[in-house]
Amino acid sequence: MKTIVTTGHLPLARILVLASGRRIGCAEYGDPEGLPVLALHGTPGSRLMFALSDGAARDRGLRLIAPERPGYGLSDHRSCESLAQSAEDVTAVADAYGLDRFAINGVSGGSPFAVAAAAANPDRVVLLALASPVGPIADLRRRIRMSKLHHLVFRVLARSNLGPRAFFRSLRYMVLRAPDTAYRGLMRRVRLSDRDILARAE
Repeated sequence: MKTIVTTGHLPLARILVLASGRRIGCAEYGDPEGLPVLALHGTPGSRLMFALSDGAARDRGLRLIAPERPGYGLSDHRSCESLAQSAEDVTAVADAYGLDRFAINGVSGGSPFAVAAAAANPDRVVLLALASPVGPIADLRRRIRMSKLHHLVFRVLARSNLGPRAFFRSLRYMVLRAPDTAYRGLMRRVRLSDRDILARAE
C-alpha cells in the first residue's frame, strides 16, 4: 500500500492507495500523539465532518483518523456485498497507520460500518462508540417506521439521481441563509436529552 499526501485540501488529506489501486481518503484531527480513534462519518458526510471535534480531541489526548467510505470525498467507489466486506477498508486504514489497537467511533449512517469493523477486528478494537446510530434501511422487505421526512429522503428521493442533491442543497441553503429557522426546526425534532445540549449557548 502506498500513501499520497495532498496539500490541496484542508485539513491535510492523506490518500491511501490499496494494492488493487483503489483509493481511500483520510484526514486527521486532535492530538497527533494521542490515542487513535478511527472516526467513521455519517450519511452523507466525509472526512471533513470531524473538523468540529479537533479541539475537543486535542484536549482529551485523542488522535482522530477519519477515513471516507467508498464513493465519498476522495475515496473511490466500491460495491460491497455486505457490511462485513466493508470492514476490510477500515482494517486497511488501521494497517496503513500502523495501529495495533484503536477505538472506533461511528456517527449516524457510519454506525453500521463501525459495528462491522469492530466485529472484524476483535483483538484490535478496544472501544466502540456510536453517536446517533442509524442502521441500514434500504431493505424494503422489512417494515420500518419512518417519519414522512425520512420516508421522502430514504425511499423516494434515494431512487432519483437528482433528488438527494436537490434536497441536501436546499437544506444547506437553509442552514447558511436562515440558521435560526434551521435551529428551530431541529429543536422541534430532537429528543429531550439532545434538546438540553443544543440549548446551551456554546
